[in-house]
Amino acid sequence: MVDIARAAGVHQSTVSRALRGDPALPEVTRKRLSALAERMGYRPNPLVSALIAERRRGRRSGRGSVLAVLSAGKHPEAWRENPQGSYAQLYEYMKTHAHRLGYGLEEYALDDPHTGGPKRLQQILLSRGIRGILLAPMPLEVNEIDFDLREFAAVALRLYLQRPLLDRVTPDYFSVMYTALEKLNATGHRRVGFLSNSEVDERVRHRSLGAYLVKQQAVPAQYYKPMIYGDWSDSDFLAWVQKGKLDAVVTSIYPQYLRAQQCLVKNGWTLPRDLSLICLDCHADTEEAGMQHNLEQEAVSAINFLTKKVESADFGVPAQSCRLSIPGRWRDGALCVSRG
Repeated sequence: MVDIARAAGVHQSTVSRALRGDPALPEVTRKRLSALAERMGYRPNPLVSALIAERRRGRRSGRGSVLAVLSAGKHPEAWRENPQGSYAQLYEYMKTHAHRLGYGLEEYALDDPHTGGPKRLQQILLSRGIRGILLAPMPLEVNEIDFDLREFAAVALRLYLQRPLLDRVTPDYFSVMYTALEKLNATGHRRVGFLSNSEVDERVRHRSLGAYLVKQQAVPAQYYKPMIYGDWSDSDFLAWVQKGKLDAVVTSIYPQYLRAQQCLVKNGWTLPRDLSLICLDCHADTEEAGMQHNLEQEAVSAINFLTKKVESADFGVPAQSCRLSIPGRWRDGALCVSRG
């Protein structure tokens, strides 16, 4: 702003007032200085904007700038209440790392009646100096949001949001499946099947299934046709396991793992003697074998990605989005034994 003021022959405060649209300045002055700023490549520093907003409110958070976690629905915290509890843990990791970098983290919901809808929420965030937004994982039915991101840096969590197509951080679902299959092969499993449902398959954009099909194409005798169901049926599942003569079943998420386990045990199977059962989304407080998403690395990567965008005033929807994919880790556990 000092450079613009010098070039225009006015005081720096006049430039500041013009760039924030102060109606007390003549419109011709505002337009002239705004055009000059555009030609000179001026970009506002979002951290200074955040500090000014805090001072105007008459209070200091002591945490520096603030990032928003924006979710679908009416309740800002509801996105963390997924049945597996992994989103709550992801949020705690994000909050911890954001504070480590000097940022606060606040939650908002697109349809929260207390904020008055997306347009009013945009104004609220800007007035509070919040220029960085993390888009929380969306419900399957929400693949598009109507929110003007031109004044914000934004990073989406997971793969669910399709429009606008933002930079995002997500587990590497392809490598998670591939690593699990390599582990089963190394432990002597020779008849493997993949169990999932159409909703989960859609949420991960078919990446787990894609990795499985790559393996199946390479070694058809070892990898039986996957079972991607709509509505669960014990009889269909048992028929699939028996026809495939399976010695291992890979499940996408923990509820599927439990459902498969209960069905097999109820029908006389002894696990893991008769069949190994693993999960691609193991949790910290359970005992199943399989893959664990690296939630801490996902959180750290998301916060780092977003803060760099905020600090460089990289606002709006990118012309070409980027994706950071975080590999998972194998965990030994119950219901999986070596057969080699």
